[in-house]
Amino acid sequence: MEKIKVLQVLPELEGGGIERVVYNYLSYMDKSVFDLDIVAISNREKEPYMYQDFKKLGVSIFLLPNNIFMRLFIFTSLLCRKRYDVVHAHGVFSPVYYLFIAKLLFVRVRISHAHVALVTRILKVRLAGFLLNRIATVKLSCGLAAGEYLYGKKQSSKETFIVLNNAINISKYNFNENLRDKARLNLGVENSELLLGCVARFTKQKNHLFLIDVFFSIKQYNANSKLFLIGEGEMYEQIKNKVISKGLSDSIVFLGLRNDIAELLQAFDVFLLPSLYEGFSVAMIEAQAAGLPVITSENVSVETDLTKNVIFLPLNNNPRYWARRTLEFIKSFNRCSQKECLVEKGYDILSQVKFLSNIYTSHII
Repeated sequence: MEKIKVLQVLPELEGGGIERVVYNYLSYMDKSVFDLDIVAISNREKEPYMYQDFKKLGVSIFLLPNNIFMRLFIFTSLLCRKRYDVVHAHGVFSPVYYLFIAKLLFVRVRISHAHVALVTRILKVRLAGFLLNRIATVKLSCGLAAGEYLYGKKQSSKETFIVLNNAINISKYNFNENLRDKARLNLGVENSELLLGCVARFTKQKNHLFLIDVFFSIKQYNANSKLFLIGEGEMYEQIKNKVISKGLSDSIVFLGLRNDIAELLQAFDVFLLPSLYEGFSVAMIEAQAAGLPVITSENVSVETDLTKNVIFLPLNNNPRYWARRTLEFIKSFNRCSQKECLVEKGYDILSQVKFLSNIYTSHII
């Protein structure tokens, strides 16, 4: 039997949430059934951060330039040459023209995948959703909020979408007291220290500047605390300068991009993510799988609370309020394994890979 040829279209390969979701899925997909390729934009001279990770999966990777005309020309040429059965495009706006080209070239299965949910659905998003409802043969979303943000509320069959959970290897993240002690030892952190963590790209969306203000207030209540930041991004210098100006250089640690997030989460006491918006944060799922209490903003959909261990706070409250609520939550929190809960809710990668594989194959036949 000939393999089903699938092309994943990603915005980039720099370790963001979308790339991590796709990486999790491709890691467990049956390579004897699917021939898997990736196309992504790369505007940097050096190799994208997750390039080698995907290569190790046996996936072919095609990098597109930032120039829109060259990008679409190369993408069209690739589709003509490879004759894909499935084009699976991730994002809000770019899937419109990628899937339109796929439709012109008679690709049978054209999948749009929503990953973002903002508070306000602007006109440009409404237009993208209108077009995708007519171009895509399958519409996926990481959650209800992200799906309704892109495709609109389900008022007709054209606006129907399927929720595909941002699944992970739950066992890899499952809380273990011995692993926690080992992780803290490796980080040089005493058991008596309060360790806060955040895994997020250094972008405006993730709201690190506000997070630093929150941590500054936490230090007023608990001097024996540290904040570990995992990630990189365009706001690094601005964030670093704020840390220095607040006199927190000895208490806030920049860990950069890491491949050992599961181990680092074991070491944390609480996970903070005061985002301006999210779709369905992979980092929040991983934190909950590690048994952590999670503090996030009210701009994030309540559907992301999978374990009843998430508190949603308004961003218009001052950082001192956030600090106080965070410390109160930690004080009353009893950390334990959440594996059974997350498996039951469909966030185990194996069950969701089977679900996605069925979506691919059922629309080919």
